[in-house]
Amino acid sequence: MLATVSKGVSRGRYPLPWLTLWLAGLAATLFCFAGPGAEAWIYDHEAIARGEWWRLVTGHWVHGDSGHLLWNLLALVLLGWLLETLQWRWLALALGAGMAGVDAWLWWGDAGLRYYCGLSGILNSVLAAYLLLSWRAQRHPLMVVIAAGAVGKVLIEIVRQDALLTHTLWPSVPEVHAAGLLAGLLFAGFTTAGWFTAVIPRRLQSRVGPGRSAGAGLNSVQRWPPRSAGQEKVRPGTGRETGLGHALSNPNRKNRNREPGG
Repeated sequence: MLATVSKGVSRGRYPLPWLTLWLAGLAATLFCFAGPGAEAWIYDHEAIARGEWWRLVTGHWVHGDSGHLLWNLLALVLLGWLLETLQWRWLALALGAGMAGVDAWLWWGDAGLRYYCGLSGILNSVLAAYLLLSWRAQRHPLMVVIAAGAVGKVLIEIVRQDALLTHTLWPSVPEVHAAGLLAGLLFAGFTTAGWFTAVIPRRLQSRVGPGRSAGAGLNSVQRWPPRSAGQEKVRPGTGRETGLGHALSNPNRKNRNREPGG
């Protein structure tokens, strides 16, 4: 198994997740130099109200103890690699959406919670985004099973008011996991909307999922803008798709594809 993956990486089939590795290194570096629960970087509701806005970002990348860091780094490397194989921009945007969603809940949903730190909330955004994007591309039932398990885990944690799989010095905030899942679903739903997928580059569409065209997985988008009824189908590269083919080949012939008033 490892030999197969190694060979695939060397041949470019499984490119290294450079963004994921860089972010994991950032979190580890912050822990090494700033220490556990760094007071200058954690989410602090009162400090943010005084104008320390950077905590809305840095609070997700610092951790309360080494165990907290280790579990989150393992999840980041796994989930980040999976989503980055589709497109590194989707990983960056999913993390951004997760930070926005979790921060919104921390600020307005539970204003009484003063301190927070850790990646677990936004990692749920990455998980939700990957599952929905993969489901739209391949319709594999395993995505549904994993999604049901993730939702069930979060619901159990909310009822118990404690993490189900890990235990750290800082108390768990299960509602943050739910906010992260919701933010990831909203992000993935937005990116798979018909008008958005219509402008996704072809090279990106070809990497969405094996065994099935990306167009079929992402709302079957084939062209943008859509060809109107009765419009002549043209071959790319002839110049005709820009309305210039006839004019260049025969200057005396009027361009029939010119827009009215053009």
